[in-house]
Amino acid sequence: MKHLLLVESNESIAGIQACKEMGYTVTLLTQNIQHYLKGQPLESHPLHLVDYIHEVDTFNEEAVVDFVKEYHQANPLTGVMSFAEFYVVQATAAAHAIGVPTMHPLAAKCPE
Repeated sequence: MKHLLLVESNESIAGIQACKEMGYTVTLLTQNIQHYLKGQPLESHPLHLVDYIHEVDTFNEEAVVDFVKEYHQANPLTGVMSFAEFYVVQATAAAHAIGVPTMHPLAAKCPE
């Protein structure tokens, strides 16, 4: 089964809708689900399309990688990505850690 884990999303949720239309199981990793729901019940929000939602400190690359490695053991993933530019580094590091196709994590980081 095709299973994508998304590290956060953009506000439009269009990427999640596209993933579902292509037949993917979608897991959303978010710092705070209420950021998207804004008090609205999940059942009446476009995020109701997501199969699984987990709250993790998505600003923390290590926390994301640790969660994804453990989650992948019980729920095999075919990809890890983000539709939110700020979280590309975390998504790339997590994908690399579990061996699914991605760019090298260093390529996602801005040079210092």
